[in-house]
Amino acid sequence: MKKMNKSLLMSFEEYSSKLHEVPYFYFIKRSKQSLYHFGAKHTRDPHHPQFNLLLEKWQNFLDATTQTKRIVFIEGRASVDQITTLEESINNRGETGAAIFLSIQEDIPFYRPEPETKDEVTELLKEFSRDDIFYFYVSRAVGSSLRVLSSENLTKTLELKIKQYQNELQWNDFDFSLKNFEKIHQKIFNKKIDFDDKDFFIKISNPRLSETKINIITKKTSTFRNNFILSQIEKYWVEGYSIFIVYGASHVVMQEPAIRSLVE
Repeated sequence: MKKMNKSLLMSFEEYSSKLHEVPYFYFIKRSKQSLYHFGAKHTRDPHHPQFNLLLEKWQNFLDATTQTKRIVFIEGRASVDQITTLEESINNRGETGAAIFLSIQEDIPFYRPEPETKDEVTELLKEFSRDDIFYFYVSRAVGSSLRVLSSENLTKTLELKIKQYQNELQWNDFDFSLKNFEKIHQKIFNKKIDFDDKDFFIKISNPRLSETKINIITKKTSTFRNNFILSQIEKYWVEGYSIFIVYGASHVVMQEPAIRSLVE
């Protein structure tokens, strides 16, 4: 079986010059085995037209893969307890909720093909301090939340994400507090946090930019994630699975050349 050429993963410089639609979709096929790759806009609006396209591609996938093992790949975490109806699933977790709902309806397993945080941190500590890494994780999570729900209260969102990464990072001797986050912000950017400037966190967590240290860390972890996701796609493909993937559109576009190398 042909191996994936992961060196074909698109760089952020290449991606920045590429125009594409959102949602973005493609598929590959080999014999009875298929891989459907759906690149979504991150939204929790169940009336967004991308969900009609998602349902159409999902049905195509089901029809095309009746004679193979099947699995669904999702981005991010979601509790199965939140999965009730398709609309409520989208309200709770956007396209990730939709993918989990559809997989459960068809009794197809779903899987989050992401590296463990500890593995990312090990890689980041080679180049960055714990202050930098703590600030990065929290600001990236805040930026992601604000892209979907711009009306969120910034202070409350920061406190929520700080608590999340206190549990995730498990640094017992580290100060996980909003006050320390503000102190690190001052050190990195030489200014106080403007709690009215929500666009700031969206901008610094954009891996296509290289304007700040946080953009650079975001770019590094995004590349690490993309390579890990590709390794999981290859693993399940080699094992004979048909795969339905729902991720943010940028990941789908950047991974396309490497994924197509499985059959071309």
